[in-house]
Amino acid sequence: ALDDPDALVRRRAAEALEVLGRAASRAAPGLGARLHDADSRVRIAAALALMAVDPPGIAARDVVHELRVDDHRLVLVSGLGRHPDALWVPILEDRMTDRDAPVRRAALDAAARYGALARPLVGEIVGRLQKDRDWTVRRAAADALGALGPHAAAAVPALEALRRDRVVRSHVEAALDLIR
Repeated sequence: ALDDPDALVRRRAAEALEVLGRAASRAAPGLGARLHDADSRVRIAAALALMAVDPPGIAARDVVHELRVDDHRLVLVSGLGRHPDALWVPILEDRMTDRDAPVRRAALDAAARYGALARPLVGEIVGRLQKDRDWTVRRAAADALGALGPHAAAAVPALEALRRDRVVRSHVEAALDLIR
């Protein structure tokens, strides 16, 4: 089905393989080929499927390339949250400084699902909380720290310092409760 002439069939096949996850690892080469499909929706579905099917595989390099393509960044960064893997942590860190606020927010939302794997990201998340010019990104950063719970203990001083910030106060309080 990945080689079907109909783009909808190819896309649906990739979506089905994503649901199967690592049980569909034999499909990784076919999904890798679809990263170069003429239809952008098929390319996105193939990249999302590869994140689930074969995260550490050779095709992961192609997924990383797709993450740098402008029109796919938001969808693919959001997809990283569905498939936590240490391989994606540096990509999330990179996307937390993306020029577009929705992509930065998606990276923070994804990091929130990584648990202990996201511990190396705490410094960057704190940086977004303290300095990002977009208030929705700052709130997402507080939420991400809270979701990491005790893994974000190093962020407590920064969170304490923002307790009076009216824009993020309730999110900061919630994060502190979850971390402690």
